[in-house]
Amino acid sequence: HVTGQWKSEESNHRQAFLKTPKKSIQGIWTGIAMLAGDEMAGERMGVVFETKDQEDEQSCFSDHSLQDLNDNLKGIMKIYIGEEKAPGLSHFLASHNPTLDQQILQQLQNSFQGLKELPKPYDQLIIAAKDSPEHEAFEKAINNIFALSDLFVQAAKQSGTPISIKGG
Repeated sequence: HVTGQWKSEESNHRQAFLKTPKKSIQGIWTGIAMLAGDEMAGERMGVVFETKDQEDEQSCFSDHSLQDLNDNLKGIMKIYIGEEKAPGLSHFLASHNPTLDQQILQQLQNSFQGLKELPKPYDQLIIAAKDSPEHEAFEKAINNIFALSDLFVQAAKQSGTPISIKGG
């Protein structure tokens, strides 16, 4: 029923969204900043990085954690970049601060690259020795995604819709 919530002739989510545009945009910035920082880099990657406990892995029973992380990042990218008929936050930010927009686009690529470079299988990466290349790649991927979240917080402020997130 998501489509129905965006029909213009009904009393629905679309009406509430358009009634308070600043609050709505803040909600979008908050959502992608928290998904990247608190959820992905923090809970889904950072916890297992620190504990080295495979049971803390997001998808410990299905071994889909890495795919889940990539899918989360793709969702963030879709919201940020948008599409031809529905421009995303990038379009909005580029009109206020094109340099910051380019930094975010680059950091999205860095984040995808960091996930791509993670050694497989993911559950073995979790228990990699502290000074190993695997451990360093994992830490780099986490830091890339935290940096993306930080850029979203900066972008929200620069675009006149400041947000506050835990740790951000």
